[in-house]
Amino acid sequence: MRILPPLRPDDFVNSYVTAPLQWMEEIAAVDELGLSAITPHDFRGFTFRLNNSNRFKKWWVERTDVRHLFLLEAAKLDRFGTHLLLSRRGSGPGVAPYGAICPRTAIPEAAQTVRTNYIGPAFSDAHSDKDNLLARYVTDIIKELVLTEQPLNSNELPAYCRLKWGLLLRLGPADVDRALNYLAIEKPADSSAPLKVTLGANCLAIAAWSTSQKEPLRVGLSSAWNDDLAIKDLARWLRGFEAAAKAKSDSLTTP
Repeated sequence: MRILPPLRPDDFVNSYVTAPLQWMEEIAAVDELGLSAITPHDFRGFTFRLNNSNRFKKWWVERTDVRHLFLLEAAKLDRFGTHLLLSRRGSGPGVAPYGAICPRTAIPEAAQTVRTNYIGPAFSDAHSDKDNLLARYVTDIIKELVLTEQPLNSNELPAYCRLKWGLLLRLGPADVDRALNYLAIEKPADSSAPLKVTLGANCLAIAAWSTSQKEPLRVGLSSAWNDDLAIKDLARWLRGFEAAAKAKSDSLTTP
């Protein structure tokens, strides 16, 4: 078969078609899942609700390449980069064991789907105090990224501060990759505007990438009804760098 440009994801038959399907079939067999427990998705993978049998627990314990994401555990399954995501124990009371199978490039979409469709609703249902849901939901993020609370004008990074719409995470160059990997956020090709990512439980992460060498990334954590305020604040922060760059350019071209 001859492949002509432009290259499409489905041209990588093993990575995007065969391998995710084979792993889903194996997990279904190990945990004796019915087809009704499995949902295919456009990210070329699947989500599913586990029976969480002892056979599956033993199968999972044998995975050696397991890493923590926000509310999830992730394991690379094969040389093609197929990934298994599972809801983490302790991700919230009442959260059943859900998972996803996906290609490595679809981890952000798969993570967002599991958090939004399964973990988030269960977490929300388990807490009657909806006004404090954001603080309860994102506690692990502050702990995992080892952030201390600082004023907004502090030069100490990494840090977080409390604003009227939620929490603002301020990250230095050494913190960016770890934060993005933990939150399962991928920097878009066009990062001139803030990127909104749903975390579930009516909570959102809004990421903004700047040209600053000291503080290249800020992430706002807000409830769904305050996301417009968070986006406006982060967009205003980005415009400050654009204005500074323009002023510098104008000064260089002025005779």
